[in-house]
Amino acid sequence: MTRTSRDAFTSTFGVLAATLGSAVGLGNIWKFPSLTGANGGAGFLVVYLLATLLVGLPVMIVETMLGRAARADSVTTFERLSPPRQGFWTLIGWMGCAAAILILAFYSEVAGWVYAYVFKSIIGQVATTDPKVAAGTFGALISDPFSSLL
Repeated sequence: MTRTSRDAFTSTFGVLAATLGSAVGLGNIWKFPSLTGANGGAGFLVVYLLATLLVGLPVMIVETMLGRAARADSVTTFERLSPPRQGFWTLIGWMGCAAAILILAFYSEVAGWVYAYVFKSIIGQVATTDPKVAAGTFGALISDPFSSLL
């Protein structure tokens, strides 16, 4: 049996970035449909799923193919694969980077909430099944993060 060469991550940061990207996608798949369905928006959920399949899936496949073809970051990929003297595609690469930074800004805050809740659960501050108490705990956390940890 012969072994074929496979693409691999070149750094630990690449693995971390891919893992965070997967977490962002999972958050989108789990949270949005559950909120929409719970609030009476099941019809909109059908449109959302169709858009995900008809737009999101092809875009993901194209991004993967472009990345494998250029073997580079998004900006360099668009520079290499675009026609000469068309800076528009480089701008598209930079827009992808900006989108990633904005998404990371949001999820770093969510990660902060997770760490705060881990700490709170260790010291026993979130041992409740009452939704009002849990909502109050979260409200206190987001209104004043430092004092709510004490």
